Amino acid sequence: MPYIKIKSYAKINLALNITGKTSSLHKIESIVSFVNLFDDILIKRVKSNNHNVSFSGKFSKNIQKENTELLRFLC
Repeated sequence: MPYIKIKSYAKINLALNITGKTSSLHKIESIVSFVNLFDDILIKRVKSNNHNVSFSGKFSKNIQKENTELLRFLC
């Protein structure tokens, strides 16, 4: 089955202010600028219940296992 390729665009926070806090999250105000910089995300439908999340590229070795656990749950 072929991969679907999508772009995950970057943004730059020009200003970020914390205005309060809920029980577990911070309330923020932010001014952002979108830039023409992105990661490519490749997605492929699978027929099994075993999902594989993998990263490649210059900085992929620094991605910790904890970062992929939520992705596995969402699949």
